Amino acid sequence: MILMALVDAQYRFLYVDVGANGRQSDGSVFANCSLSSALEKNTMNIPEGRPLPGTDVVTPFVVVADDAFPMKRYILKPYPSRLYDDTNSRVFNYRLSRARRIVENSFGILANRWRVLRGRMLLSPEKAQKVVLACCVLHNFLRTHAMSQYTPVELVDHEDEDVHEVVKGTWRQDSPTTASWLPMLPQGNRGHGMEAKQVRDCFRTYFCGSGQVPWQWQMI
Repeated sequence: MILMALVDAQYRFLYVDVGANGRQSDGSVFANCSLSSALEKNTMNIPEGRPLPGTDVVTPFVVVADDAFPMKRYILKPYPSRLYDDTNSRVFNYRLSRARRIVENSFGILANRWRVLRGRMLLSPEKAQKVVLACCVLHNFLRTHAMSQYTPVELVDHEDEDVHEVVKGTWRQDSPTTASWLPMLPQGNRGHGMEAKQVRDCFRTYFCGSGQVPWQWQMI
């Protein structure tokens, strides 16, 4: 059973879809969920695109994702190494991976705090679905109203401000089933729209121009 989720910068679940068959690819699950339809039809009241700081190029708001997801103007995914191996593309991929850690940590916190998710549930699929949904709701509540107790700083990945390296959160040390929460499923056949490529190129230009940080070049 797959949990498809969209999270915010505070590790909270903004959207969850539970119940897809575990044999499906991430791309297939996304294509068949209501979030995909809402993004495609632009029915989520997402603001119009705005210029990135320090630029005059209007770019749309995007969802950060990994390579298992389709190429869309509203989805920002990494450059495939087999096609792009220049320095700027590697910097873009690195900056994107730093953002995706929020998603990875959200799932890690969920599995770490709600131990029922760490093993096989001896429940019917319908009841298991309700358990997962309940865990997501309680996770959001505690992230909002008891953040420091529920997720102390050391639990999640954080940055060493002196060397700008990521210090791994303790949830990784205490989660033997971590691999089951990470993208491991086969990728589906995906089209690469020209507009989506242009959006990604705009972000690459920004990350390597006015939006760069000095230490990013040392990390690739």
